[in-house]
Amino acid sequence: MVYLEQKFIKNHQIVSHQAQKKIYIYKKNYMKRHIYFCTILFSVFISLQCTAQYDAANYCYVQDSKHDLSDAVPAGPIADLSLLGGIPCNANTFYSLTAGGTIEELEINGNTITSNGAIAPATGYYSLAYCANLNGGTYSPTFYSHLGSTYGLDYYNGSSWTSTGSLPLETPGGICGFGNKLYLIYSDSIVEYNGTSFNKIYDPGGQVLTIADAAVDAQGNIWCTLGNTFSNTTSIIAISPAGQIVKQFPFVLNTINGYGCFLLNGKFYIGFGSFNPIYTDQVLPISFTSTSAVTGTPMALSSAQYVRDFASCNPGSPISVSEYESESHLPVYPNPAGKFLFLPDHFSNLGVCRVFRPDGMLVADGIRVDGNSSIKVEGLSRGLYFLEARKGETVYRAEFIKQ
Repeated sequence: MVYLEQKFIKNHQIVSHQAQKKIYIYKKNYMKRHIYFCTILFSVFISLQCTAQYDAANYCYVQDSKHDLSDAVPAGPIADLSLLGGIPCNANTFYSLTAGGTIEELEINGNTITSNGAIAPATGYYSLAYCANLNGGTYSPTFYSHLGSTYGLDYYNGSSWTSTGSLPLETPGGICGFGNKLYLIYSDSIVEYNGTSFNKIYDPGGQVLTIADAAVDAQGNIWCTLGNTFSNTTSIIAISPAGQIVKQFPFVLNTINGYGCFLLNGKFYIGFGSFNPIYTDQVLPISFTSTSAVTGTPMALSSAQYVRDFASCNPGSPISVSEYESESHLPVYPNPAGKFLFLPDHFSNLGVCRVFRPDGMLVADGIRVDGNSSIKVEGLSRGLYFLEARKGETVYRAEFIKQ
């Protein structure tokens, strides 16, 4: 303990040399202790920060089990996905477009649907599709949507939306996509968008698409509901990219306030709002056999989500490849094609192929499939073509675009 008998000596008395020395030693030791204490605090802070693991997907530090990192970098309500290569695709998940102006990732576990939170902004948008970026953007796969009426079809670049131009028709309905496929659903038709143009591929004639939405399976086929009125579904159909019905299942369903559908792991799901008298605020799963559609256990959706439309990144294939083959459908990719058009491996033993223009003119004959199940098409001009091939006694056909 340092003791100073006097801090000040009145009448200009001189503090003794010994007292001055004690004051000097006291101040010196005080400064040393202060610097040492601050150094310890700074080291602890740095140590805590360095033990955190940075979660790039959620843009935040993940708390280490040994430390409380309550002051670590917080995750925002919507992450900036532009640093990623495209929309992340997780198992058993699908996406919902909400009236709140966001896209949420939802997950199915058994018969329960839970929300993993908002992953993208989508203020004012009416429909949702997931597919490759067909407009040359580097952010792929991505979301497509539109604002309704005559507004343009937009795609998400990871942080904001970009317009592709005006839509060809007024009052478009839902949209759907997967891989290089994107389709717009109108009350009387299905229109394909290939990145540059809109082409009608299917018209139900006297019937209507009872849900203004559809889903694309892993083989590129479009799944939707068909009926005589918007409130009464009579069947579920699968349409090939060429616009042909390859499967049709009788299915009677009240589709009032059926606002969207999607495929996930080979099952077809329909979402209903609060005005449907049977499946109020629920999602109905539907499985398929070779001849029938079978409903599963409905799953509840929180009414607070105000879901407008759905999309999926893991659609699967509700029916097998062999069943599609029996309908003479030939799956080809990529579509649009550049130098080569590829076929599934089990089509490697196809016989001679021919290519036709939409007006029926034969433009290539005697084409053969090479060893890696591909057909060379780089010599064709840009445009729409039909491919015809034989396997035994069966004739298969496909539609493709040469870019």
